Amino acid sequence: VQASNVSGTDYLFFSLSDASGLLQYRTSTDLSNWSAKASVGQSVGPLQSNTYPSFDIKQFSSGTWGLSWLNVGIYCSPNPPPYPCTSSDRNATNNLGYPVVWYGTSTVITSTTWSNKQELTLPYTDKWPHAVSIAQTSGGTVYLSYDFVSYQGNTTQQLYYNASSNDGGSWSGRTVYGYEPGRGTGNYTGVVANNS
Repeated sequence: VQASNVSGTDYLFFSLSDASGLLQYRTSTDLSNWSAKASVGQSVGPLQSNTYPSFDIKQFSSGTWGLSWLNVGIYCSPNPPPYPCTSSDRNATNNLGYPVVWYGTSTVITSTTWSNKQELTLPYTDKWPHAVSIAQTSGGTVYLSYDFVSYQGNTTQQLYYNASSNDGGSWSGRTVYGYEPGRGTGNYTGVVANNS
């Protein structure tokens, strides 16, 4: 469930805990009377294996809607690429056991054609993301945060973000922001940070 206020209208978004990937919403101007359910045109990941119907959605000051969700990877080429797609990543594409973080935009929330659809993580190297979160600063910068498990020499689950100055048309490189450098770096002694 995610909630957002857009020019005095409250939006309540919710996904179903099933394999449909359906993302729905209702609106209200007084928090008492609510519109009928409507569907967002872009689906999110199903509740299967390690893929969850986790998402976040915001309308930016430009009027564009930004949506981030988890689903299987198909390109094995995150944007922007933090490092190359490995053979393990290629083998994990289209696999519900290894979802990736997706992002897309639309000017119409019910449109079935969302633009700028991008994978921001790799399916195997950036294992098992669980949460995504979108925010925009008063200056217009959009931040997309997420977590995943990394086995880059140690076992860690850390929080990361990418930034965009054009509503997610392009993104900065990934930045780690949730970790504890004083922890050990051997297997199973690294950082655990989640709930972006």
